[in-house]
Amino acid sequence: MANRVLDSGGIRGLSQLEIMSHIMHCLTWDSKSGEFNGSDLPYDRFDLIGGSGTGGLIAILFVKLRMSVEEASDAFCDIIKRVFDPQDISAVQRMEVLRECMENILKKKGLPVDLRLTEKEQEGCAGFVVASPTTNAKSTVCFRTYLVRRQPPSPITVVEAVLATCATQPEFAPVTSGSGHKARAYIAASGAVNPIHEVIAEAHLLFGGDTAVALLLSVGVGHPGIISLPQDGGEVGLHTLTRGMMQDCEQRAQEIEERMGRVGIYSRFSVDQGMQNNHAGQFDDLGWITAQTEDYLGRHETGEIFDLLAQRFGTENGSITLDQLRHAGGPSAPSQVASNVQKSLEILITNQDDEIIAKLKPKDLECESQVEMCLKGTREDILEEIRKWAGDVDAPNILWINGYPGVGKSAIASTIVEELRSSNRFGSSFFFRRERASAMTPNALWRTVAHDLSQRYSSVRRHVVAALNKDTSLPTTPNIDSLFRELVYEPLTKSDDIPIDKLPVIVLDALDECGGIDGWRSDHRKKLMRTLKSWSSLSRRFKLVVTSRWEEDVERLFLTTSHYPIEVISGEKVDSVSSSDIRTFLLHELRQLLDRYPSLPSDWPGEEAIVRLINGANGIFIWIKTVVKLLESGEPRRTLRQVISNGAGSMAELYTWILHASFPKPNTGDTKDFQAVLGAIIFAKEPLDVASLAHFLSVHGSTIEYICNGLRSVLDYGIILRIRHQSFVDFLLDSKECPPSFLLDNGRETRNLTLCCLNTMKRHLKFNICELESSYVRNQDVPNLALQVDKCIPPYLSYSSRYWTSHLAETSSDNEVYDSVKYFMDHQFLWWLEVISLIKQMNIGSNMLYSLIGWLRKANQDDSLATDMQKFVAGFASVISQSTPHIYISALAFAPRCLGVSKQYLSHYPRTLTVRSGGNNSWPSIQNICTGHEAGITSVDISPDGKRIVSGSRDYTIRVWDAETGQTVLGPLQGHTSSVWSVSFSPDGKRI
Repeated sequence: MANRVLDSGGIRGLSQLEIMSHIMHCLTWDSKSGEFNGSDLPYDRFDLIGGSGTGGLIAILFVKLRMSVEEASDAFCDIIKRVFDPQDISAVQRMEVLRECMENILKKKGLPVDLRLTEKEQEGCAGFVVASPTTNAKSTVCFRTYLVRRQPPSPITVVEAVLATCATQPEFAPVTSGSGHKARAYIAASGAVNPIHEVIAEAHLLFGGDTAVALLLSVGVGHPGIISLPQDGGEVGLHTLTRGMMQDCEQRAQEIEERMGRVGIYSRFSVDQGMQNNHAGQFDDLGWITAQTEDYLGRHETGEIFDLLAQRFGTENGSITLDQLRHAGGPSAPSQVASNVQKSLEILITNQDDEIIAKLKPKDLECESQVEMCLKGTREDILEEIRKWAGDVDAPNILWINGYPGVGKSAIASTIVEELRSSNRFGSSFFFRRERASAMTPNALWRTVAHDLSQRYSSVRRHVVAALNKDTSLPTTPNIDSLFRELVYEPLTKSDDIPIDKLPVIVLDALDECGGIDGWRSDHRKKLMRTLKSWSSLSRRFKLVVTSRWEEDVERLFLTTSHYPIEVISGEKVDSVSSSDIRTFLLHELRQLLDRYPSLPSDWPGEEAIVRLINGANGIFIWIKTVVKLLESGEPRRTLRQVISNGAGSMAELYTWILHASFPKPNTGDTKDFQAVLGAIIFAKEPLDVASLAHFLSVHGSTIEYICNGLRSVLDYGIILRIRHQSFVDFLLDSKECPPSFLLDNGRETRNLTLCCLNTMKRHLKFNICELESSYVRNQDVPNLALQVDKCIPPYLSYSSRYWTSHLAETSSDNEVYDSVKYFMDHQFLWWLEVISLIKQMNIGSNMLYSLIGWLRKANQDDSLATDMQKFVAGFASVISQSTPHIYISALAFAPRCLGVSKQYLSHYPRTLTVRSGGNNSWPSIQNICTGHEAGITSVDISPDGKRIVSGSRDYTIRVWDAETGQTVLGPLQGHTSSVWSVSFSPDGKRI
């Protein structure tokens, strides 16, 4: 049996049809005869086709109207033109136009316009579409072409089924089916835009649990990265809607791939990259969609999937039954797959274990390489040395690849990762990026490593699951030593059954970028160093590759830690091998440039210029890359002459030349804009898209375009702005190297970001920001709340609301900053709580306010209101996170009336509950309960600054706690062989 599922994705359904055209070609082509064999109709090739949204529409065209892919494509393009292209029609009008299109299609087929969807007797391929009743938008219903025992047939027509599954909100009006008391209104199923689980469940209903499955095919509309956002207003309308649907599609696809991919019957086709950085005008460009799909279909790896598909389709009897598939692939079924399937799995787990392991992976964190692999034929000496080290179980278990910025360490790391994948020794990888320092923490690193190892090694998984069952707080603990020990160190130590040819190698790139701009001063960096030290005491079977530049704390670590060093040489140390690699790389880059300039001679720019460029590079690949980007952004011959004649030897000299060439006579306004834009790119806690960055900085989009156009040789100019290499950041912050007009100052840029956050909140925060209609409904039950949040809380406001105290903590106090902070506390505190509640970040509120209190104390300002704000959040966070309106209805009403928040805000909201008697005049005395010791506590001491608590216990351990949050910050410190009866801090607080 062969089943097929079609994702929802608006006009991107055209991508599905293009993919289906190739699939049908693959299935009908007879390689032996060199001819087509059999029907080209999907109806004749599949047993069940299900879809959602436009995927549901296509499913009906294939199943109910028995169209070929070519016929369906013509019909779909007509629907796009008439239904999706017009921007000035209402939701009701759009629905009626779609109704008219479907009725015309039925008439052309000679079918009645009121044709029922469900057939009394099912023959051939069955089909269904998914929708949701308006009375319960979180639930889904299936409209079927076939009968099932457990439900009576629906009277819905083909046209109504199409309208229901396509009725995405708010672009389409709901559709009503039936009349009188049987009338039901439906909208698109937002929770099943990739109805993979529904296909499995429906096949089980239709064919029975004993039926064997040969193929489960999923066709998507593309990775969510392909959505382009409007440049003038953030994420609104159809763009936001489609992005949300596609993210859900890919999340479901990834979930089923992790489970079904190992069974061997599942194939997924979906354009996964290539369209991320295009403009909003291409969103509805059918030619563009087709071109990107063709590019995806032309890739070697996609062709391999087609080959596997053809093999599976030729299998008459599948290796797995629908009973087994349902338990293995369903979203919540608890059973394990049957024994015949288990033999094909490397890891045997329960659904519950899957859910536990899945929670380890940090959400929305891209920690993979952003750098291309080494060009073939380069760095072979280094790569061969790494291969020998990885295969030597007696060699130190840490390999340190070090070198000057730009020598290609990350490219080497990327190459290692791919080689390890090919040899089945890849354990995990984590590529630190300084601009994502707030998310790329040691916690995220070791959680990722634990997750990846658990996915690949059953023994590691078993011990990780046991640790998480014992302590569910491990993934979120601030105690990195404990997290590393329980989720990585101990599981590896206990996994002595891993074959020697599959022993894991972990790759950690750009260690020096951990901690962001704070570098070695960062607490994150210090915690990471401790865990790396611990790794060295693991068995030498478990290898770790670390790349970094030379920095004091990194060198200090490796001076006292056993490791295998490899230096990537540059400068005066450059040898003939490195120079040869640089030449190979340069010639490769120049060949690509010459493709764009056919009038240039094939040997341009000549041997003399090539030698001068190689000598100028001094072994630094990024120097060559930057020069080539310069040549691409200007007239190549003239630009090359200027580079050579100006003697841009070092990276600093090259960067200086770029700045002066791009901004020859910057005025005060240009300088200020340059510093604001680059400062935001470098010092922001997470990247903002270009449109959001303009709003955040209160500058026009053309200002950012002007700056970025001048920096194309060093800046990736897409939806997100990224500096190509860390060496340019270092240059801009170096007062000895960077020209004064372009020099960035940490303090100044951080202060600017603080004010941008506060000013953004001042402009955009307001009461009931998402226009919630009722306090009776919890956030999770509000229909289409996610769409409303995207619309009303744009990225720049979300960023400001999450990070304003992080920037404030790094900013010195002055009148302007303090006045902005005071305005927030006096007028906007409750509105800010609305935002962090709606974006599901309530858990960070208390710590943010602790940070505010610390800043006020350091500035010798009154912190009483801020302290009460923190206690307000700590006391009511659970209520506020569940229902935003209860900030005013419950939390404010029950807060102590004689303290700051009530005094400041209660009079502004008179129509709330009033506590007549029994109310609190103060907050509860117990502020935190510290949990972690496994036996009684015998001794406690408080640090001289009041920030830490140390405790000794009968469990033989010592722990250090944050006095404000109650969280463990160090420990458990082990080594005692009996109860710890006495602990104390040294007078300076640095020792215990």
